[in-house]
Amino acid sequence: MDKHPLQTICEDLARDLDLEVRSYSGRGMFGKQCLGIDLPRRGAGVFIAGVIRMVADLDPNDDASGFIVDVVADAMEHMETDAMGLGTIVYFPTIDFIE
Repeated sequence: MDKHPLQTICEDLARDLDLEVRSYSGRGMFGKQCLGIDLPRRGAGVFIAGVIRMVADLDPNDDASGFIVDVVADAMEHMETDAMGLGTIVYFPTIDFIE
């Protein structure tokens, strides 16, 4: 199974920002694992801005760009959050985490 484009974007962002990309089982998921991103205290704004910048940098002439924009936008619509002490985790119940 291939990684979801959002997981790839998040892994790229993790190199530049203080993020950890991992599997997570959120509220009501009954142990099912999904894509999760541990955020620093700065919160979700830094994460969302990073995703927007990465998507904006896609080559508009690449046929895959439109698909990536659509699936990332769909994923963001289904994003959930949990408080984790001093930080937050955002997670995507509809996206499997791929090692």
